[in-house]
Amino acid sequence: MNQAMSDFESYLSDESRVKGNAEKFFFPENDADISQILQFAEKNDIPVTVSGGRTGVAAGAVPRGGWLLSMEKMSQVTGFYFDSLSNEYRITVQSGLALSSLRGMLQTGRFCMVKNPVRYDFESVEKYRKSINNWIFPPDPTEPSAQIGGMTATNASGAKTFRYGPMRNYIRAIKVVLPNGEIVYLRRGEKFSGKSNIFQYMPLLNYSIPSTKHACGYYSSNEHDLIDIFIGSEGTLGVISEIELALKHVEGERVETVAFFKDHASVAAFVTGLRLKAAVNDDFIVESIEYMCSKSLNLIEADSKGWGRGGMAVFAGLRISQNIASTLESVQQMIIDSNGDPDLALIAVSPPDLARFSSLRHLLPEKVNDKISQRRKQYPKLTKLGTDMAVPDSKLEEIMNMYTEKLIESKLEHVIFGHIGDNHLHVNILPANTEEYSKGRELYEFFAEYVVKCNGSVSAEHGIGKLKTYLLEKQFSPESIVQMKNLKKYFDPKWLLGRGNLFPE
Repeated sequence: MNQAMSDFESYLSDESRVKGNAEKFFFPENDADISQILQFAEKNDIPVTVSGGRTGVAAGAVPRGGWLLSMEKMSQVTGFYFDSLSNEYRITVQSGLALSSLRGMLQTGRFCMVKNPVRYDFESVEKYRKSINNWIFPPDPTEPSAQIGGMTATNASGAKTFRYGPMRNYIRAIKVVLPNGEIVYLRRGEKFSGKSNIFQYMPLLNYSIPSTKHACGYYSSNEHDLIDIFIGSEGTLGVISEIELALKHVEGERVETVAFFKDHASVAAFVTGLRLKAAVNDDFIVESIEYMCSKSLNLIEADSKGWGRGGMAVFAGLRISQNIASTLESVQQMIIDSNGDPDLALIAVSPPDLARFSSLRHLLPEKVNDKISQRRKQYPKLTKLGTDMAVPDSKLEEIMNMYTEKLIESKLEHVIFGHIGDNHLHVNILPANTEEYSKGRELYEFFAEYVVKCNGSVSAEHGIGKLKTYLLEKQFSPESIVQMKNLKKYFDPKWLLGRGNLFPE
């Protein structure tokens, strides 16, 4: 390499703010490049860490020595067509394509194609452009600079998961470069038999995973779909180089409301009301239900204009296909029935107002990170403690009460926000020093144990990465973890790829 090591400083960390180290940096431009890198690394026992947009918060992309393999130069579209059997448009992209770039292409119908696309149907593109407003790619993690490969490797989700589900639901095929350099193509619906020899003796996973939103460990189900083994594997089983995605057909206008409540019982009642209404009324589509506690609103007070005085906020993202006024009246009645104040409620219909609501939700994590960054100047190893746990519907009010009670007892600074529609709240503990960090870490582990007893998940969307490996044993039995390790060892006998992710080194 001709460039100085300092030129690659930004590749040594992600949004976890953990700093790593690497001996060499690689920027492959095709599958053959990746294969060659992995073959050489395996032959010479060199660990390889895959890096995407580095937007993760669990240090999954942070290298601990060895080589770093960045996917950023593989960022083009390799196919677009309409699948008549599933009645959906499909777009195939390289894994280094950023979500923001994909969204821009989908909004204009103009795609950055490779010279020789795998499958590009001009008539499908023209047809798509005529109905462009009726098709979306639903996964929406907070950071739009996330890359599609990283989103696949972590089974990313976001606010709209409440209605549409996580990344897994929209992946129809992937191309993977295995640790030994072999390139395989996997399509949804393909089982263990009939594939490359490497899959014939692959260990099966037969443990149960929570029925809640879940992104912890390797995926296990009765379907045994090959593609699902790699989705959410956090860069430990192979390098995902290409992904075929399905688009979702939608109807109606986007509308977002913000309602304010004084207690958890009222919040839970309103969320339950939205769920029930959406389940029985096809004209009332609830795409997302988000939450901010009053402390969260106070942290962004300059931008929210004092919303914290209204109590706790619930953002409801709707898609209304019939009478907007009538639907909003129905929402207003739900606010009243849940002991909220309808006079404080806000509505966003125009694109600028919708964008403002969205920016406020995205601003909060930035404010939290800014606070911690300031404190790190005095305590360099300090990090926030952000939970990523989800519970079943019946446990929502209970978990909110438990979080608040324990946090008040601890006297630790904190905010609570997140995807309340999935009962998936992020408790962010903001320690002021190392002593508070240790106290917060103990509380974090208590939360995890409590959530597991509720049949919930210790990681609903962020994954385990390197920072939360201790949570794997809280979620799964030792026997289940042995199954995961056997699968890892089968594909990567020397444990070189993604070393430190999921399992402690």
